[in-house]
Amino acid sequence: YIPAGDAYTRTLADKAEAYYAADASLGSAAKTEAVYRTLFGESEELDGALLFDAGPHTPDCLALCGVDASRITDVLFTHLHSDHYNKDSLAAIAAAGKRTLRVWFREDGTVPLLPNTELRPMKIGETYDVSGYTVTALEANHDYFPLHYSVEKDGCRLFYGLDGAWLPYHTYYAMREKRYDVMILDCTVGDYEGDFRLCEHNS
Repeated sequence: YIPAGDAYTRTLADKAEAYYAADASLGSAAKTEAVYRTLFGESEELDGALLFDAGPHTPDCLALCGVDASRITDVLFTHLHSDHYNKDSLAAIAAAGKRTLRVWFREDGTVPLLPNTELRPMKIGETYDVSGYTVTALEANHDYFPLHYSVEKDGCRLFYGLDGAWLPYHTYYAMREKRYDVMILDCTVGDYEGDFRLCEHNS
C-alpha cells in the first residue's frame, strides 16, 4: 500500500517496493484471500484510488494498512471467485463514503447492484478511462469471468495479472509492444509439482 499524499513523481518501481514492504505481513493475495492492491498510490492529480478485488478480508486489510475506504473510487475485479469478490466487503467499501463507487468487471459476469455503487462492465480488449487512469481489459487464463489489466498514467505502465497461468495469445500480442514499469504476476503454486491449480495460476 502506498500512503495517501505520496508524491506521484516517484517511479512505479519505487512505489511497488514500498507497497510490498508494507504488505509483506499479509502474505500473498491468493493465499490469504486478502486482495488489496492500490494502484500507484494517491496523487495530487487524482483525488481517489483504484482497488483490485474485494475479498472477504479486504475491509480488515484496509483498516490494518490505515486506508480510508471512502477514498476508494473504483474497484476492478480480476474475476468472481469468492476470495476475490465478496458482496459484503464491496458493500462495506461502498458505504464508507458519499461518493458512488464504480465497480468494474467482465461484461459476461454477473455482479449485483449494491447501494451507492455503479456497475461498469468491461469488454476484453477495450480501453477505459478509470478516474484518470487508462485501463485496458485483457483476456486471462482462469475461470469465473477473468481479466488481467494494463494500466497507464503519465507515462507509467503497470500490468496486473492475477489469477492466471500462461498468457493467452491475444493478451501477449496486446502487451508485446509495450514497456511495463511494473508487472504483478501470479506465483500461487510456486514450483510445486502436481498441484491442480498449476494450469490456472502461475502467470
